[in-house]
Amino acid sequence: MGPPLSKLKKKEKRKEENTAIREQTLRKEETQTYDEAAPDDPQGCADTKLDDEPPANGRIRSTESLGFVVTIYSYIGRVNTELTFDKGERFEVLDKPNEDWWWMRNLKTNAEGFAFSGYVVPATSLEVQEWYFGDISRKESEKLLLNDPTLLNGTFLVRKSESSSVHSYSLSFKVTAEGKSSVKHHRIYSNDGVYIQNNRKFRTLNDMITFYTSSSSPLKLKQACPKPKPTQWDLSPEMRDEWEIDRRTLVCDEKLGAGNFGEVWHGVWNGTREVAIKTLKPGMMSPEAFLQEASIMKKLRHRNILILYAVCTLEEPILIVTEYMNRGALLDVLRKNGKSLELPDLVDICTQVASAMAHLESKGLIHRDLAARNVLMDSDKHCKVADFGLARIVEHGEYSPNSNVNFPVKWTAPEASLYGQYTIKSDVWSFGIVMMEVLTLGANPYPGMSNNNVMEVVPQGHRMPRPTYPINCPEGLFDVITKCWQYPNIEDRPTFEFLETYLSEWDMSTDINYDEPENAVDQ
Repeated sequence: MGPPLSKLKKKEKRKEENTAIREQTLRKEETQTYDEAAPDDPQGCADTKLDDEPPANGRIRSTESLGFVVTIYSYIGRVNTELTFDKGERFEVLDKPNEDWWWMRNLKTNAEGFAFSGYVVPATSLEVQEWYFGDISRKESEKLLLNDPTLLNGTFLVRKSESSSVHSYSLSFKVTAEGKSSVKHHRIYSNDGVYIQNNRKFRTLNDMITFYTSSSSPLKLKQACPKPKPTQWDLSPEMRDEWEIDRRTLVCDEKLGAGNFGEVWHGVWNGTREVAIKTLKPGMMSPEAFLQEASIMKKLRHRNILILYAVCTLEEPILIVTEYMNRGALLDVLRKNGKSLELPDLVDICTQVASAMAHLESKGLIHRDLAARNVLMDSDKHCKVADFGLARIVEHGEYSPNSNVNFPVKWTAPEASLYGQYTIKSDVWSFGIVMMEVLTLGANPYPGMSNNNVMEVVPQGHRMPRPTYPINCPEGLFDVITKCWQYPNIEDRPTFEFLETYLSEWDMSTDINYDEPENAVDQ
């Protein structure tokens, strides 16, 4: 199966008209980029000066011209329209039908096909360098360098600076002393050269990194931090817009759990992709209502919202195919392994959930069933909110306190449980409950109280006390939780935008400190 006929004709015409131009450009580019690479540029990339503007978030700038790219990850194609390639291969971009999937030609084999755009970068860009991470925050760099205990002392990355206008980049690297690891940060300046210490300047950023990774370097930088792969939003190029799939392409091999709406299975799509498969109970919702909601879910793209890949709605049970998160529900992680998490880890979990909900808030959407059981986690402590929208489309209004369905009274705001008034502010209330779940390592809300008791006393002002065990919740953090439980003045509850910002900065001082070069470098 190939691309549409119009694309083939377009590519053939372009080949006939532009072959000579492409070959001339290619010869020139290869000469500049590889054959005559400077001795101090061992990775064979054109020198990148510091005043070049870094691309945002590691993504390629959108330009009208098509060009040459280099793969920065290896990939095995899952369908016959996709290319298989190794890291470091070079391609010509022939067509960009959308932002995710580009039609490209391998410059060595001439093979053509689709490739995910997040796996390639312009051939002469700074992004080719393994150590360049683009527009990530200081906090994100620390997570990348510290989350994997196997990373060596001296593992490093370069990122676009976020805290000062007088320099464009920062160097972040892991330091381990007496069994404890931390991250140091150095400003990279550009004033008559590139440097982190004024008495040792370099012509380019590449030159500087080459020096500091040499054996004589006082910083003793050892290796680039591994780059996390960018999120691939679709199972294949064809499924970007057409995502009703044949259920025969799915294999369910392990039951992961069951809930209000059905069962969840671990499975494999097309024999190549690990996925999670949710089977919805027959009669719970109509295919039409589900498809309407799924079309919204499919368009949501956020690092902390579970990706919907595909659906099967032509017969029951309806199947929902999503990405697989290998540690499962956050609630189970907290209860089984929560004691291995420290307070900053728990706050980071809350921050990720708030970030997902802030995205829903910005889109005018609500969740209706936010709880730790509906947040999933992977082995990198990356959390994603799941089951968005399912509560709204249950048939016959069954998802209510008076139904036979296990309605989450203890997570639901009073105006929603009593009067059915669901808004983003009722989600904020639920988020306060989620924070309590996280800070108590998965304890049930309102311990010792029945649902009926909760529905009676909470609207009258009863609230859970500040947790002190196993985590002693700081009073400032608990103040934010209690603000989520404002009632009856629900507009006094904070926005998710505020909650995300507050939590992301909770363990950071207002003044960002950088290690001064004279204290750490070239002594």
